Amino acid sequence: MQTIRRGVLKIREFCIQHSAVLFFACMAVLAFTGGMQRIFNVEFSPTNGDFQSYNVFRRALDGQWPFVDFANYLGMGPLILHVPLLLFHNTFAGSLFVTHFVCAVLYMLLCYCVYYTIGGQKLPAMAASLVTMRLTNTEFFDLIPYVAAPLRLLAAPNNSQRMTRMFLAVLFGFLLLYFTKKSMHRHPAASACAVYTDWCCSPKTMLGMGIILGSGVLWSNDFGYACLCSALIILTVFWIQAKCSGRRILWAPVTFLVGAVLGVLIAATLFTGGRPM
Repeated sequence: MQTIRRGVLKIREFCIQHSAVLFFACMAVLAFTGGMQRIFNVEFSPTNGDFQSYNVFRRALDGQWPFVDFANYLGMGPLILHVPLLLFHNTFAGSLFVTHFVCAVLYMLLCYCVYYTIGGQKLPAMAASLVTMRLTNTEFFDLIPYVAAPLRLLAAPNNSQRMTRMFLAVLFGFLLLYFTKKSMHRHPAASACAVYTDWCCSPKTMLGMGIILGSGVLWSNDFGYACLCSALIILTVFWIQAKCSGRRILWAPVTFLVGAVLGVLIAATLFTGGRPM
């Protein structure tokens, strides 16, 4: 019995030490299974969302520049996340697999972000996100009114790749969480609210934040603007409450807006091959 117990403890310790690796491996398995199930029957219709997505991907793989040689109506997010994987199998079926694979992974990361934000524990959040993905396409959520349909719209690309487009907000959330923890580690006595207030009074921080959020405008045709406007509203509340000294209270918003404009121009220049206009 003690041998079995020691074996169980070693397995538990191994899982805890390599939880991130196991989590991504499980996500890859679930996403791969969903992608393979989708391409069992490849319906071809040139007017549906699947072909419209592939039309953008194949043009980028042909060496054409988005926003210059073709209308990249979904934004750069789908291109950045899908085109590298589509290099291995540039076909319509390959596009179907890749879009479903990526969408499933992003959906599980969204679930993890939500569960971790609520509970603050990594392992339970990982387990809950995997279980949520597994149950999304079953009849389990049908028992809960108004839950099944929204989750299934996020777990699959459908016609507009909603999960891929909105993942920008999750990505910014991860960045905010990372830099917040980093700042609190430097100043253990400071609260998160105090950290944010200190950021709002720093023109350099606001400039960097503006560049990051501004570059996200080109991520999608809707969520890029939504993230920038939401951040501006939240920062306005902090600017009103913050007791910044001297001219900082004026320079911080100005540098944020300048950074946002710079972020848009820098991203547009990079993604269009130097032809942002």
